[in-house]
Amino acid sequence: MRGGVRVVDLIDWNFSLLFITAITVIYWAGLTPYGFLLNTQSESPIALALGVLLYPLGHAEFSHWFVNAAALCAFAPRAEVRFGTRLVLRYALATSVICGLLVLVLRDGMLMGASGVAYFFFGLMLAYYFCLGSRIWAFFVPFIVSFFVMAEIWAIGLEGNYATEVHLVSLAAGLVLGYLWQDEALDRQFSR
Repeated sequence: MRGGVRVVDLIDWNFSLLFITAITVIYWAGLTPYGFLLNTQSESPIALALGVLLYPLGHAEFSHWFVNAAALCAFAPRAEVRFGTRLVLRYALATSVICGLLVLVLRDGMLMGASGVAYFFFGLMLAYYFCLGSRIWAFFVPFIVSFFVMAEIWAIGLEGNYATEVHLVSLAAGLVLGYLWQDEALDRQFSR
């Protein structure tokens, strides 16, 4: 069935849909930022550890939640179908923890939001489409990635905003892993 969504594809969307649902419920229930914030000023090791693990679930305001939720809806389910739930879950969590630890070690301040995870999925899908050999993607992917990277580097210099560092690390992780996984993903997709 070309162009349609099959049940076997929907089964692989568990992590993506649960994550999008979680950030939505947490935001609209008004639970942010309590418990979903990485605060480098905290003196409690438990609070710091929980912050490193949970900060992607919290969002400060409507626009913060909306942009991240929209980006996740656009990229996360597709990436999960292409690459499989286990690998995507493992590396999305690893990327979040690594970015949280970088902020904890290198910066003073607070971090929350799913933008790092969204950039990770964005990087995965860009690498995947680039590796398909499509002439359109082969032309536009370097341009799109360069634009995002330059915008983020400019934002770091302009504002000293450590969220942009998280975006860059996450995008790079997604691009590298997407490139490394592309053969396996293509085999899995076309063998169904």
